Amino acid sequence: MKGQNFTFENSNSLSRISFPAPPSAIRKGVVQYLNRPGFDGIVPFDGRFIVAFVDQIGLALPNYTRDLYIQVVCQKKVNGTNSYGFYGCSFNLFFYVKTETDGVISDIINLGASGIGSNVYYTFYPSFSLLAEGKMQQVTDEPYAYILYAEFSTMAKINFVDVTDGMNKDVNAQGMFKMERSSIKNQFFYEIISEHSQWLDTVIE
Repeated sequence: MKGQNFTFENSNSLSRISFPAPPSAIRKGVVQYLNRPGFDGIVPFDGRFIVAFVDQIGLALPNYTRDLYIQVVCQKKVNGTNSYGFYGCSFNLFFYVKTETDGVISDIINLGASGIGSNVYYTFYPSFSLLAEGKMQQVTDEPYAYILYAEFSTMAKINFVDVTDGMNKDVNAQGMFKMERSSIKNQFFYEIISEHSQWLDTVIE
């Protein structure tokens, strides 16, 4: 840009991130309340089991940031209240995902993890087909990997003391749902595939 008394030159070349379609901002999950007999008939545990998926991006040019997590939560109701506190459980997580990057659609990627905890995050790294424990924001300039299909299958075992008889018992819980779309320009179709579950309507931090 040249003016009467000055000259301005932009010598910095910035890379440009291109998104052919707006990336979806996803925060979706299912919850199974356990204060009623489960599928195995075990006595109730006054708590809930949650599996949630988060996929959100932000710009930090010349890169972009991406929060891409699976969250597994086990909670027990606080006596005399409607609030929940975290409660440890053991679980197995299976994650099936298909992505599209620069117009190339991947095969179904099968990933899995086993853990113990009450509020556990797993970060999905599409470029490495990797699921790693922890909540790590990704900062990258790599081509954006759109998710076309994702299925979450999680089974947990919760050990607790039954207040009715003082006995130590186990109860099983499930959290299973899937999300699918035919192309990156379509909306997702969501489906719950675990019995006695419902969509989660609150954010669990």
